[in-house]
Amino acid sequence: MKSLADDWNNFIITSCLWAAKDLIPDNVLEMWSHFVTAYKSLLQSRELTEELEREATNELKKFAKAVEEVCFLFFIHCHYGTVVRI
Repeated sequence: MKSLADDWNNFIITSCLWAAKDLIPDNVLEMWSHFVTAYKSLLQSRELTEELEREATNELKKFAKAVEEVCFLFFIHCHYGTVVRI
């Protein structure tokens, strides 16, 4: 019997970018692709090398930076009226 972790792994590696491409904005899709790339680098390799670790770390940094930018824009959008009055 497959576990939820197996289903999650399958979805992340094979389907999520394809399934989401018409549903979310391009910048969010690009952000998510950094996470998927890091996930694939780490979990699909037989052994973890320094090179794979470096690649995954770089992709996760890009993902984190993109999340920060998207969250900041969302915050500004939600609180624009309050921010402008100050």
